[in-house]
Amino acid sequence: MSRFAMEPLPQPVKLYVYDLSRGLARQFSPMMLGKQLDGIWHTAVVVNGEEFFYGSSGIANCQPGGTLLGPPDSVIDLGTTEVTEEIFMDYLSSLGESSFSAYTEAVCCGDFTCCRICYCREGTAL
Repeated sequence: MSRFAMEPLPQPVKLYVYDLSRGLARQFSPMMLGKQLDGIWHTAVVVNGEEFFYGSSGIANCQPGGTLLGPPDSVIDLGTTEVTEEIFMDYLSSLGESSFSAYTEAVCCGDFTCCRICYCREGTAL
């Protein structure tokens, strides 16, 4: 590496958490299910200034908080990553062609964000 080549700057990584029921699961689950559910959760990872998530059309991205769900119900700081944007996007592309295509059955957004994306950095959490 050239002495003038710059190391990637650490980028913040956040987990955006959305309640798809908008509070209705908490309100009605005890009556309907006999137990309390705090929400029906959807998650996304925000890195490099973009929000990445898995949905019915496969892996997608938008500006942070720019989904149809509006702002997240909570934001969890996952630390930082030094994985370059190019490597990250290549990784997402490979996932989109295999495990997380629009045609993949029985995959949830939690598996995408937590199990695949957050373990992209050098074999450890993003």
